[in-house]
Amino acid sequence: MNLTEAAAELGLAPSTVRERILAGDLAAEKDGGRWVIYSEQIEHYRRKRQYQPEKGCQKYRRTPNKRTAELTEAEKKVLEECGIRWQ
Repeated sequence: MNLTEAAAELGLAPSTVRERILAGDLAAEKDGGRWVIYSEQIEHYRRKRQYQPEKGCQKYRRTPNKRTAELTEAEKKVLEECGIRWQ
């Protein structure tokens, strides 16, 4: 599929899809002046983006001043998964 079709499949703007391709997050090939993205690559990208614990970890590494008492159970779980001590 082309860039526009891939963008529609992913619910992203074509420019965002192009950025993801150039960043190496989404595999694609250049055919002349056009990008070609295969359906398998779209599915691979979707699976890869579903759960990224490092994104949750980054959030908490940037906010170290939050008091333990203020953490929700979900936040504590993410911290544990990231290997960050919160107690």
